[in-house]
Amino acid sequence: MPSTAAKPKPTATTSLPGVIRADEMYFADEARRRLRIGAWAWRQWRRDGLTVLRVSGRAFVMGRDLIDFIQQRGREPNETGDSHSH
Repeated sequence: MPSTAAKPKPTATTSLPGVIRADEMYFADEARRRLRIGAWAWRQWRRDGLTVLRVSGRAFVMGRDLIDFIQQRGREPNETGDSHSH
C-alpha cells in the first residue's frame, strides 16, 4: 500500500540543481539529478575515473570527489586542443 504521508519539502540548500557541496555525500542518482546529466554521461564519468562508493547495494559519491573530477575535466584539452570549458 503506498504511503500517504507527505514527502518533506527539500530546502534551498539541500536540493538546488547544480549545487554540490564538498563536505556532503550524495546518492549517485541525487548527484546526477543535481548536475542534470544522464545515465550515459554518468557511466562515462565513472569510466573516466569518478570515484563511486558502493555500500549495501547503494551507490554514493562524495561531493569533494565530484568537484575535483569536474575541475580536472575542465582543464583537460579535447581532441582539437581546446579546453572543455567555454
